Amino acid sequence: MSYQPFKSVGGRSFTNLSGSGTLQAVGAATLGAALNVTGALVLDGPATGSAGGPGSYLALNSSGLVVLDTPPSTISNGSPTGCLFSSSIDTTVDLIPTGSGAAAIIPIISASSLLNVTLTSKLTASLTSSGAGGVDVGAAATASKGYYTYVITQADGANPKLLLSQDSRNPTLPATYTYKSQALFFNHVSSDVTWHNYTNRLDGWTYGRNQIAINQVVHEAITAIDARTMVPDGGRFVMYVNGKWDQNNNRTLSISKNINQTVGHDITGESDEHESIGHFRKNAGGNGDLLKDWTFGLPAPPSSSSDTFWYKWNASMAASSSATCGADFYAIAWKTEAFCNPQD
Repeated sequence: MSYQPFKSVGGRSFTNLSGSGTLQAVGAATLGAALNVTGALVLDGPATGSAGGPGSYLALNSSGLVVLDTPPSTISNGSPTGCLFSSSIDTTVDLIPTGSGAAAIIPIISASSLLNVTLTSKLTASLTSSGAGGVDVGAAATASKGYYTYVITQADGANPKLLLSQDSRNPTLPATYTYKSQALFFNHVSSDVTWHNYTNRLDGWTYGRNQIAINQVVHEAITAIDARTMVPDGGRFVMYVNGKWDQNNNRTLSISKNINQTVGHDITGESDEHESIGHFRKNAGGNGDLLKDWTFGLPAPPSSSSDTFWYKWNASMAASSSATCGADFYAIAWKTEAFCNPQD
């Protein structure tokens, strides 16, 4: 059985070990001065990989001294900390460690194990490069798409790099790279293959203005909006709505969330009513509200969804023009699933 390195297992420590055989070096493992070895103890390495390196722990079982086995392959040791992305409208993005001691701690995962990687210097990725430090598929990014940014490493967290991908969960890893983080950053790439203007914060929120849809006018129909190129799958976003109504009657614009890809239902399968509602009222002069703007937060469905949310006007709209009646939708803030918890 092979053992893989694992970052955190509690506070156990061993100060006295005894046995027979020969003490051997294992990878980059370090035996501290407090470890008193009686006799000649055999320290066995794993069948594959290295028992040493950042995040490795040793334990005793019936077989002797071993590298601890790993839990199921799911990231369960928390969100990234000290992780900040540079603000830019160019072709590159930087991950800047800004946590305690100017470090960032990033949970990463392979097919069989997980560990934390500590970064103390910035990493850079370019939309016009391919592979590690660039886009996972292709020599250059596809314009007018949403791209996710991952931290990837070789075995045992070695040689960390950034990787850009349109896939929100499973980017194509370069040769020799076996670990990846969750998607840490998301932004839209414009038609000139540059990032939309944005500002990123340590809590994972990115602020910008990604246009989702404009001049949305329908007649009493639930209309699906696919915003996957503008907001991160599985994350959260804040939407700005610019509602426009210049007629002499009342109308209501309802926004419904999409969690489990079922129209008008939330994750439990029960009717979610509406996530947000805007009322357009006739005024004393017999005209409706020319403009009504508001913002609210929405969860973004996972990548299997083709629709991000729905909207509906409560009655037919005899619009004089699409510019004066309808609604415009913009994403003005968003964060990826890596920075969300079940209560967000």
